[in-house]
Amino acid sequence: MNVLMVIEPHESPAFSERMKDTALDLLTSQGHEVHVVSFHDEAMVGPPRRGFVPGLLETEPFNQQPLRQAFHSERTLRHPLQQTVNQVDPFDWADVVLFQFPLWWFLSPPTLRQFRCRVGEWCRHRGESRRIRKRAMLVFTTPSQEPLFGGREREVSCMLRPLQEDVLYRAGFDVLAPFIAWGVDECGEWERADMLRDYVHRVARLTETEPVFTHRRPIPRPNPGRPNGWDTEPAFA
Repeated sequence: MNVLMVIEPHESPAFSERMKDTALDLLTSQGHEVHVVSFHDEAMVGPPRRGFVPGLLETEPFNQQPLRQAFHSERTLRHPLQQTVNQVDPFDWADVVLFQFPLWWFLSPPTLRQFRCRVGEWCRHRGESRRIRKRAMLVFTTPSQEPLFGGREREVSCMLRPLQEDVLYRAGFDVLAPFIAWGVDECGEWERADMLRDYVHRVARLTETEPVFTHRRPIPRPNPGRPNGWDTEPAFA
């Protein structure tokens, strides 16, 4: 199994690194191939930009629409740093993707919001494919304990739904329930050790866990043989 880990450093770098190393050691010991990228790497860029076209001058007009269509078929149009794993896009290479970053109030890393634009480009491409469905899981640390999330700040499940459903699900992922390490800055060492044990338990069962969002909705396909010109046979991303 190919696993991609997307990591965002934050105020508790020691614990963040321990979470990453714990998952990395477990997955590699199980025989999986793991690749780690940062939220700031080019692998997280949005839709094709002017810099994706070699030789295009600043004074020349830039039409993004045809470039979007060619982006999935013409490898030469991709930024070289996007070809980081076996000469393919890391997100096409991965069977499972773990996104690890701190959850501060309503905020997610700006690069993840930019990644949302890229998901929009993927949606049709992945929806029309017959590839095996991929899985994704959000992994969070929080500065506060669980009881402080709620009320005016909303429940965490409400805060995460746009990320889980509108970003990951639309990209074709089966979305697993998130793993949340609560209040890491306020915890003792024994509590952090318990969190790491719980994380190991979740990571060890990535392929067995029942998704909270499963990519099984029918996707319309052009079909001239039907009265309305479309069919709705399921197409799995």
